[in-house]
This record gives sequence, structure tokens and C-alpha cells, in this order.
Amino acid sequence: MKVKSIFFLTLFLVLIGLLISAYLTYIHYSIDQYLCLNGDKCNLVLTSKYSKIFNIPLALVGLAYFSIFLFLLVLKINKRFLFLISLLSAGFAIYLLYLQFFVIKSICSYCIVIDFILLILPILLKTIYK
Repeated sequence: MKVKSIFFLTLFLVLIGLLISAYLTYIHYSIDQYLCLNGDKCNLVLTSKYSKIFNIPLALVGLAYFSIFLFLLVLKINKRFLFLISLLSAGFAIYLLYLQFFVIKSICSYCIVIDFILLILPILLKTIYK
């Protein structure tokens, strides 16, 4: 794949992450009932004690993360920093996957998509910025 194609794939995935995070944030602050592809399992994950950091919903953290990431990606500001935060986020995604599979023992389809995006971003950025 050409670098330009990989850049647009990265941009697309970041936009998907942004949209999912925005949806989950909206639901969290409005009706607090998630519509999931796999039944009520999203509710178990998204309302668990692991769904917040310092009483801030992870959905809102994700919304902020993907917004900032998109801004930095489009403006091509500080490529090393962008790659570093993508690596840290991939590590956090692994932790969140562990929580879903082994601690909460419930899977949120939205979360899986976001975790996949977070895991693949460093690989895509490494390809773009080589």
C-alpha cells in the first residue's frame, strides 16, 4: 500500500473511533442505556466500575483522545509524539481487552472496535512515518 493510502486508512479509523466515542459519551450522559450488537453485554462493560477514570467515563476520554489525535494527524504536528501516544494507547487497549475478557467477562462490541483501532494505529503510523 502507498503511504497516502495508509494515511487515509488511518484517518478513517480515527474518525470511526471518534464517532463511536461520541455516541457512547452521548448515551452515557443522556439515557444511560446502550444499544449493543450483542445484547446487553455492552451495558455490563460500559457501566462497570472499570468504565471510568477519576469519575470520568472512558467514552469521554476516548472522545477527547480521538479529537486530539485527529487534529495532530491532519496537521502533521509532532509525528514522534503522535506515535508515542499511539503506542501508549495500544498498551491501554490491551489492558481494557483483558478487563473485558477476564475480569468483567463480558464483551462490548463498540469497545472491541475502538480497542482494535488503538492496537492498529501504531502499526499504521510506523508505516506512514518511516
